[in-house]
Amino acid sequence: MIAHCPRFTPGLRIAMISLSHGHGCFNRLRRNFASSLGVPRMTRVRARETAYPAVWKFFGSICAAMQSLSDCAIGVVGFGLAMLSSFAHCRRVFGTGLGFVAVGVGGVFVFPLLNVFIRRREARAAMSRDVIGFAFRCIVRSMRALGVFLYEVKGLEKLDRRGLLILANHPTLIDIIFLMGLVKRADCIVKSALWLNPFTHCTVRAAAFVRNDDDGTCVVEDCVAAVRRGSNLIIFPEGTRTPSDGAIRLKRGAANIAVRAMRNVTPVLIRCTPTMLGKGSPWWRLPAQPSFFQIEVKDDIDIRPFVYDAVSEGIAARRLTEYLQAYFSGECSRYAAS
Repeated sequence: MIAHCPRFTPGLRIAMISLSHGHGCFNRLRRNFASSLGVPRMTRVRARETAYPAVWKFFGSICAAMQSLSDCAIGVVGFGLAMLSSFAHCRRVFGTGLGFVAVGVGGVFVFPLLNVFIRRREARAAMSRDVIGFAFRCIVRSMRALGVFLYEVKGLEKLDRRGLLILANHPTLIDIIFLMGLVKRADCIVKSALWLNPFTHCTVRAAAFVRNDDDGTCVVEDCVAAVRRGSNLIIFPEGTRTPSDGAIRLKRGAANIAVRAMRNVTPVLIRCTPTMLGKGSPWWRLPAQPSFFQIEVKDDIDIRPFVYDAVSEGIAARRLTEYLQAYFSGECSRYAAS
């Protein structure tokens, strides 16, 4: 391989690999000059063989060796970066799994003891909710420390009240962990499958959460009673996680609770970029980079305009549901556009 140079470059063209004959402007000038003087061809050949001193061939070899070392170094650095990226991804998967394991361990070893030693239902529920809030805060902080995600909370002071009806969108599986870690002694609606799960049965029983059975009327009545007792009730009006297309479709149950309890709605917007633990996604399938959660507590929504001019609670609940549908869809679309 020979290093190329322009035709009139006033430098030497160094033979990088071959240590035989060089080719360049000096050889061409020597050959033309020797031909003009009538020097024999064999003499010109010998002169051409000595056109490049050995020192230039030596430096050419050094340059070739340095280029090879540079290529090797780049390859090693690239391999190292790939290994670091793979290690970081494994660490985030480990942190995610550790959070779910912590929830199961508490349900097996901690809350059965609370069910046994604290007999009064109200005292047991209060203690259990304090423990759940503390445990969920620890889970969130440990997952952040392991690089699973970053998060930001806005308007947290608005949650420092009692008897709140908190409605939030539901983009990921760990939304409830965030909210129950932020809200003091939070109550929530738990699907009946978790009451039958051996890892969560004792937890939801000790905390006396609202059980979501097939009878929707009983669920609404239990939620109304919980809010009137002063509990901070967290509800995901969608009833499930938001689908991958981002379309929010609210059910009417949350509006029915607000209308019957005559409680204003405290909306909470949860945004996750890039999406992790979404609907239909396995818990170990995480994005290449840590996700960023933004949790924003908005101002209360007054329900009186939806109730006072309605002929029935059902019509008021339907109007409120339509408003909340437009509210959450608009806020999420505005964030996605930004």
